[in-house]
Amino acid sequence: LCLMCSSCFHCFKQHSESHSDVWSKVDYMGIIGLISCSVISLLYYGFFDHVFYFKLFAVVTVVLAFCCSVCVLSEKFNTKNMRPLRASFFIAFAFSSVIPIFTGGVKFGAEEVFHRVQLRFVGWEALFYLSGAIIYGYRIPETIAPGKFDIFGSSHQIFHVLVVAGSVCHLRAVMGSYMFMHSHLNSPNLLSLKG
Repeated sequence: LCLMCSSCFHCFKQHSESHSDVWSKVDYMGIIGLISCSVISLLYYGFFDHVFYFKLFAVVTVVLAFCCSVCVLSEKFNTKNMRPLRASFFIAFAFSSVIPIFTGGVKFGAEEVFHRVQLRFVGWEALFYLSGAIIYGYRIPETIAPGKFDIFGSSHQIFHVLVVAGSVCHLRAVMGSYMFMHSHLNSPNLLSLKG
């Protein structure tokens, strides 16, 4: 969905300034969808045996997504001079997932939370997304060498490559979390929680 929204933005933004503004908002909403689904999928597997925590953090994620959406749909937020702030806003939203990971670490211990949400791949995912947002927000490398990256190597192109790399890491994390959950569904500790 995120990449489809982005594709629509890139295809239709040349029509007019008003179309560019509308499709830009569609692009941002796609990013919000990506972040929300990424966080909630890991919450689902990370707290598969603690439904209260899953629901709590899922509600927090949805509320943050709503707040982010309100800002994104605001005309003032959609100007060029707000680009670093937009990037920072998305980074803060994405990194709100650190709170459930920390909570899981306290509840289950570092080793188990590492396996529950596949922290190694989540770490790589965060690194790719964060790097992409910073590069896009500060327009690196075109601010360093104006005119040299107009066709290849622009910040926006690098951002998209890093988003795809982050998404692949997230897929791997969710697959690993799924395997971990299903290998523990019949454990004695979990059966005692159900009964």
